[in-house]
Amino acid sequence: MKKVAELYKKHEEIINYLIVGVLTTVVSVGVKWGLLFTVLSASNPTQLQIAIIISWICAVLFAYVTNRIFVFKSKNKNILKEMVGFFGSRVLTLLIEAFIMWFFITFLKLDTNMWVLIWTMVTQVIVTVLNYVFSKLLVFNKQKNKVETPLILKKLFMGIGLMCGTILLGFVLMLITYAIPSGRVIKNIEQSIDCFPAETHYPQIIPDYSSTQLDNYTDALILNELYYTNSNQTVVTKALRVYSRLTETSPVKSLHRSVNHTNHVKPMAYERYWHGNLFVIKILMLFMDYRAIRFLNMFAITLLLYFICKWMKKRKIDKFIIPFLLSILFINPLVISLSFQFCAVFYMMLISVLCMLKYKEKFDSKNLYPYYFLFVGMVTSFFDFLTYPLVTLGTLLAFYVVLYNKKQGVKEYIIDIIKKIIFYSLLWGIGYGIMWSSKWVISSVILHENLIKDAIVQILHRTETVEYTRLGAIEANIKVFNRPAYYYLILMIVLYNIIRFIRIRNSINWNRIVTIIPYIIIAIMPFCWYYVLSNHSSMHYWFTYRSLILCIMSGLFFIEELFENKKIEVEK
Repeated sequence: MKKVAELYKKHEEIINYLIVGVLTTVVSVGVKWGLLFTVLSASNPTQLQIAIIISWICAVLFAYVTNRIFVFKSKNKNILKEMVGFFGSRVLTLLIEAFIMWFFITFLKLDTNMWVLIWTMVTQVIVTVLNYVFSKLLVFNKQKNKVETPLILKKLFMGIGLMCGTILLGFVLMLITYAIPSGRVIKNIEQSIDCFPAETHYPQIIPDYSSTQLDNYTDALILNELYYTNSNQTVVTKALRVYSRLTETSPVKSLHRSVNHTNHVKPMAYERYWHGNLFVIKILMLFMDYRAIRFLNMFAITLLLYFICKWMKKRKIDKFIIPFLLSILFINPLVISLSFQFCAVFYMMLISVLCMLKYKEKFDSKNLYPYYFLFVGMVTSFFDFLTYPLVTLGTLLAFYVVLYNKKQGVKEYIIDIIKKIIFYSLLWGIGYGIMWSSKWVISSVILHENLIKDAIVQILHRTETVEYTRLGAIEANIKVFNRPAYYYLILMIVLYNIIRFIRIRNSINWNRIVTIIPYIIIAIMPFCWYYVLSNHSSMHYWFTYRSLILCIMSGLFFIEELFENKKIEVEK
């Protein structure tokens, strides 16, 4: 009971707010039903609306009184002004709720019982959060919070501005992609066509090693999308639709027929993703063919790894260079360089880590980390084709833990770093989800079609367990490492660290064992991803396994932390 009391005292405001919210709902429903079952009739439209309005007024009035007394404990003597602000904020959230319900249920016609239930729950969560924020920051704003409120609102608006700006930038980049003349691109695609028949759809560089499997199927699909031209369609339509001509479900055969001018099938649209990688690939294919881009990828990846190692040395974390490179080795950077499909996320991972290392002082002084994780999540969603996007989050978090200032008490460090990991992960997820869903919304509005429904159906399909089990998805990804070469590599790493342990065991500071906690959180992220996206992770285990780099990197980084002689200092 003592722990419960401490928990309540710590989160008293939020707990009381939730209790008051439940009671407000009871008041709203009670008044509405009381009126409709006594003096008013639900069968009369006018009387029904009167009952709804009266129940809303009573509920908001009850919410104001209880929030003022029990939740925010306001001492403001200007009750009328405070009440007007409270009612005004509730009217605003009521309009937001009405708009969301209208947009998804009426405009997009997601009007089945299941969808009505889903959007009702979603709007209730949004409205509940907004009501709390508005009440705390704008209505019942205590004197001690008046200095903090403008700063909080500024950060909130900066985050919203960043999301809107990133979405607009992504849309503009797609418009530029389809505005660029395709003449030279088509010629370079035609010169690349003979690369695919020789390699088939899913060739393995090393037979029986699925980790070395290429995705020529998707690469051919990407080239099909770039090869497609239709002067009768607007740039906006092509940027949102992303057309290609596919026959016999084979992008390779379709590409051959397009090049030979024998592909006359109706174009197929692929609207679910942004296809941001088309922007970069089209620019490159203005100057080179598919083979040249593959070679350039190898060079660019090597160069990025070099600069990351260089900045790791500058940041005095050079002892993590070998663990970092070993982790990269496990996911086959050579194979990644040979497939467009795999490159986008890998480049995002490397570039985001490099930027955080290079601009660390600016990130620290201006606390840019929340915006950065939000932005990285959005950019990952823009360029990714749902391959292994989690690595852009987990790798950043691993480096953040390494770079984190540990000059504080052990307990304070663990609590603070866990909070940061959870918060930044949430921001990354919000960025990824909002960027992805914004494509559906923009396309639905401009093209006057319900593309959101199709996208959600696909998401449900990716998460279902009809053909595969959730634990089976995890097992399938782990089994990629069930090959002799990986046994030897893991054995060498284990033996090397055992020898290190024997040599320095007497000087190891075992108080640092607690630093494993943040790394454990990062390491379990891939398994959570596989569990949720079980269908997708089972079907495409031969490239989704790359998310397991987070387990390897976290483990190796922790070993370096543990073997470090420095203590976690306590600030005075």
